[in-house]
Amino acid sequence: MWNDHARDGVAICSRYELLKSALDAMLDTAHVGLVQYGMKHLTRFNTLEFITTKQQKYKDECEVRAILNVIDPLETGNRHIDENNVPHRAPLDSNPRNVWVPDCKRRRIDLKALLTGVVISPWASEKLSGEVKLWVRVKRHSYPVKASELKTSLTPSPEDLKKFYGGK
Repeated sequence: MWNDHARDGVAICSRYELLKSALDAMLDTAHVGLVQYGMKHLTRFNTLEFITTKQQKYKDECEVRAILNVIDPLETGNRHIDENNVPHRAPLDSNPRNVWVPDCKRRRIDLKALLTGVVISPWASEKLSGEVKLWVRVKRHSYPVKASELKTSLTPSPEDLKKFYGGK
């Protein structure tokens, strides 16, 4: 996954109950759970099932998704469904969103209460590693920052992996 998603990045660590607790403290309704892989569980046309489903080829990711349901109290209905009750991929112009509803919503999360660690990619630069450690120290966070356990003298470079997997 480092090679595909964060060659020069970091992974943050937490626990389910910490994330659930942080989201439950918000006014919005929160949904937290493991992503399901494949299509066998899809039994009805349900937006939450689509949001929490990925193709079977991604099953090794073991992803957790958190979704906030932010309600517009003056909403006029589902903007993806037309007058014939047919769902569409994108919101329809015939049912516009109210002008006072922003494009995005920000929510504050207490990172000190949520995070339990940071793991740095095996290919991250020393500069990035130093910046991450400095940020954690300056913010007075107490969780560990460590290099990925995959980082050894035998860890192939991203370029070597690309050659091995045929240019992927």
